Amino acid sequence: MGYDVKAFVLCSTLASAMFFSLATTALANQDRVFRIAIHEGNHDERLKYSSVPKPGYDTHIDVDRCPALDDPILKDTLRVNMELMFICHALRRGDIADRIEFVVVPNPARALRVLQKGQADAYASSLPRNTLTEEFSDLLISDPALKDDQFFVGLFTTDNREDVLSVSSSDEIRELRGLAVESWTSDVVAMNNLQLAEVITIAHYHKLAEMIEKGRADITFANLEKESVTWGEKSMRRLDGYRVNLPFTRHMVFASNQQDAFRHMQSFIHESRAMEPDPILQAYHQSSFLSADYDDWEILGPVGSASARN
Repeated sequence: MGYDVKAFVLCSTLASAMFFSLATTALANQDRVFRIAIHEGNHDERLKYSSVPKPGYDTHIDVDRCPALDDPILKDTLRVNMELMFICHALRRGDIADRIEFVVVPNPARALRVLQKGQADAYASSLPRNTLTEEFSDLLISDPALKDDQFFVGLFTTDNREDVLSVSSSDEIRELRGLAVESWTSDVVAMNNLQLAEVITIAHYHKLAEMIEKGRADITFANLEKESVTWGEKSMRRLDGYRVNLPFTRHMVFASNQQDAFRHMQSFIHESRAMEPDPILQAYHQSSFLSADYDDWEILGPVGSASARN
């Protein structure tokens, strides 16, 4: 009987040790996942990722496969795709995660609430400082990835608006009606700074071109580097010769429990700012989000005027 008890105890001990070893091995083989909130419409043809399931695309990114910021694959990519790479490189340098998985959100405000609830770890896109109000003070907000005197947008109208496309002075522009998405607060502030005849705000960006086409407004903002853009299946053309500064610094945002990832993002920003040329600025130029090609175009409204007040 004593032998049986000893044998049972020995077998139980061995079984426990084997289970612990297998469990430890399973945990070690599990990917460490970092969840990034991203807009539902984001996808990249070259990186082959999409925020929502799409044939031939992945809804995750392996951290060790993120391209270098100067990789030709990122040339002319969207700003959010480049900023997503900022996060990926911070995760890799800190050995924090193996894989990025996307948490789809409809807008930046929802993204910030998702971070507050612990349903995501960071937001893919930088945000203007004025949108990061007191109610989001519990989140981790990086130093500026983009300074307030560095980013300019262009004026756009639809192809059928020859009356707008023919304007030839800033005085004529001030007689126009501007249109902006109400949640894009930096756009709204910048448009108000232009002292236009009227500034109209709407809830959804895909209605911008439609409203301008129908004559309910005249101009809106879009990427300065693009001669034309398509929103809501309608094309808009740039008014050449003019640019507008969006007067807020832009920041990366992390959930409050992601201090380690946040620390490595801060180090990345600080090291970049100390280098000449600045790798972050070079990355923004690589993505065509910034460009020196329009430095001689007329600046409408003040430059970098708002961030000092926020």
